Amino acid sequence: MEVRHSRPMNLIARLLPVCVIGYSGIAAAVVAQPPPGWPNASNSGYQAEPNYPGTYTTYSEIPNGTECSGPIQSGKTYKYCYFPNGLKIGTAGVPGTPTDVTFIGCLFESNFNGADNGSQAVVQYANGDRIRFSYSTFRPSGITSLPVTYEQGVEYGINQVEAPDSGYGAGAFSVDHSDFWGLAAAAQIGLSNQTQPVTISDSYIHDARQDGGGIDHTDGILSSDGDGVSYLTINHNTIVSEANNEGIALQYDTQGYDHVTVTNNYVSGWHNTVDFGGVGDGNTNDTFTGNVFGTDLMPTNSALYIAYDGDGYWRSSLNNIWRNNTFYVVPGSGYTPASDSGRYWVPQWTDQGWPSLSDTDWNQ
Repeated sequence: MEVRHSRPMNLIARLLPVCVIGYSGIAAAVVAQPPPGWPNASNSGYQAEPNYPGTYTTYSEIPNGTECSGPIQSGKTYKYCYFPNGLKIGTAGVPGTPTDVTFIGCLFESNFNGADNGSQAVVQYANGDRIRFSYSTFRPSGITSLPVTYEQGVEYGINQVEAPDSGYGAGAFSVDHSDFWGLAAAAQIGLSNQTQPVTISDSYIHDARQDGGGIDHTDGILSSDGDGVSYLTINHNTIVSEANNEGIALQYDTQGYDHVTVTNNYVSGWHNTVDFGGVGDGNTNDTFTGNVFGTDLMPTNSALYIAYDGDGYWRSSLNNIWRNNTFYVVPGSGYTPASDSGRYWVPQWTDQGWPSLSDTDWNQ
């Protein structure tokens, strides 16, 4: 279990009752309701891939003549494959391979123990570089209803393992148009830099597993482990859940985030919905623009992690940019006044749950 910040847990009741709709044969516990154009259950995941044939092929580690068989190889594209026991990419102690691998329209499932019966990830990315997941689904196996309990869920959707001293050194990866649920974290990012960047875009992250009474922390996109993170892009995702930690969880507080871009995301709920760099010391060249905070769910603590100080962190002398982030009042959510919809979300911490709002944009 990764080390996390200690956070106060003063619970604030959310305003909406749990909504239930049909979703891939399973009732969704929380239904994100962003304005049109954001990722949701209909435009993300393996069934939404534009050319999905309606069926998939079960993956076999032993070559059997199908595209969905044999060891994961460099330069290969895997389409419409079902990984019922998760997947382990690369081998500890064998750095650098595979490279340039693409998964399109794939379904990744795993039980509580995760891929390889112990990594606690649906996909454990141990070694390799330039791995792409497009229009894919990451979820625990055997789930017939939501919410997903701690015992039913899986720790990570994708765990990018970055611990070279232990023989693990996963490089760049990207995710687009994918669906993550029933997890303690959709993705754990251990390394991202200018030559090996990580990008997560156009994806739907929702319905985190329950925490088992505080056994673990539940996040959306997580960075709390590894060698360092820079040149990370989180763009145009829907990130909504009830959880005890953060939707965007950039948690390093002993080293800065540099050239991290968080743009055009729809976020709601969680404990602190966004943590962008722990205490913020040393964070440079970071961008947070075009994001929308919706009233689907009230955070149980705050929209922004308590360490934020807008005047001290998002100042221009550090080349950090906070612009055009807004608030959206979901029709029928019970939030008032509805006239707050469209107001600017400014980077000032509040313990009242909802973001700090202003009639004018943040301008330092």
